[in-house]
Amino acid sequence: MTEELAGDYGAAAAALQAAEAPAAFHNWPPNPWVLEPRCELLIAAGDLDGALGIADESLPDREDAPVPARYMGACVRGKVSAWRGDLPAVVWHFELAGRCADLEGWADPGVRDRLDAALAEAYVALGRTGDAMRISSWLRETGGRLGRPGLTGNADRIDALAPAQAGDLDAAAESARAAVAGHGSSPLRELARSLLALGRIERRRKARRQSRDALSQARKLAAAIGHKPLLAEIEQELPRVAAARSGTELTATEQRVADLIAGGATNREAAAALFVSVRTVETHVASIYRKLGVRTRAELARKLSGAPGNNELRAQSFLIATPQATPAQQRLPHPDRASQPVMIAAAARYAVIRPACATTAPPRTTAAVVEHGNPTECGGCWQPCMSGHVTEGTDAPGGGESGAATEVPPAAAFSDRAVSGGLRTQQARAGR
Repeated sequence: MTEELAGDYGAAAAALQAAEAPAAFHNWPPNPWVLEPRCELLIAAGDLDGALGIADESLPDREDAPVPARYMGACVRGKVSAWRGDLPAVVWHFELAGRCADLEGWADPGVRDRLDAALAEAYVALGRTGDAMRISSWLRETGGRLGRPGLTGNADRIDALAPAQAGDLDAAAESARAAVAGHGSSPLRELARSLLALGRIERRRKARRQSRDALSQARKLAAAIGHKPLLAEIEQELPRVAAARSGTELTATEQRVADLIAGGATNREAAAALFVSVRTVETHVASIYRKLGVRTRAELARKLSGAPGNNELRAQSFLIATPQATPAQQRLPHPDRASQPVMIAAAARYAVIRPACATTAPPRTTAAVVEHGNPTECGGCWQPCMSGHVTEGTDAPGGGESGAATEVPPAAAFSDRAVSGGLRTQQARAGR
């Protein structure tokens, strides 16, 4: 179908629906000439099993089956096998389709559903270069005689893959560029496939920029037509030629860790959220600090606060309910006096610990330990550290209307290990 060849799958689906309407009304058996493009649409949508199911049900591979139906079924199975990377199956099915086409006298490559080019590419991958070159010569001659650049582009792509397989990358790149030029006026899918071939060859030539340019263009085309298997294949290739990161650029994983840490999560909480170990998070935090030139979580939060799209995430407050059996003296680390015990009055059964201060007042029904980076910003800041104070609560002795809360000496900065260690100490002594 013209619409399918051009990558207009929406129009192709509408045309198929119109073509199938009479058969559905009269309850006629499925028409192989309609089923094959239906399978093409399913393949483009990434539903390889659905396409294969239609072929197995309505286009069986049997000796007594009508030749056109057998041909269509072999084409569908060959294409599904190609996207799955099963090269021997590709050759088996496309060779069968070729024999069926020969029986019907279909000599035009377009009538043969472009199976010969796909078969030749499978031949190259399996080391059958001679068989591939025979097909390439036939396509080039036919394309030149009929004035069809798409066929010569297919020949050029085959001619690119063969020397690439043999290690002659310069000759391969030259043929791949010719394929791109030939497919410039052909269906988008063919152009995207040739750009993919060129991108792979340029990568092997260590021409990363040229490879990245070709693959990026291929991705845009594949995304525009919505061919999911082709798009997935291109996207698998792109990271291999990604631009080198600068010394200060965070990786995707480091950015997620930084967002969690700046938002108030402890190392353990970040590890649980990302399904990694605490040690892995600690390694990421060290790398983040080095790249961004910060030494504390408060500095990290301030550094990231200006980044677009991060403010809402970092404004969130993480609440951890910690059982508290009885009032107790708890020893928390302090940057200046590591051995000095810090007395915290905690009479509520549960103390709500806020690694990131919320902008609203703490709950009045509990004794809340509020951690912040600057004591003067208490109640509105969201930089986590281990300094803070016990907020008054109506059910806490010495708090609320019955008395004042015990102050905790402020601290300028705490390391990640100190933060997580302090919380672990609180929880352990609380009986957790």
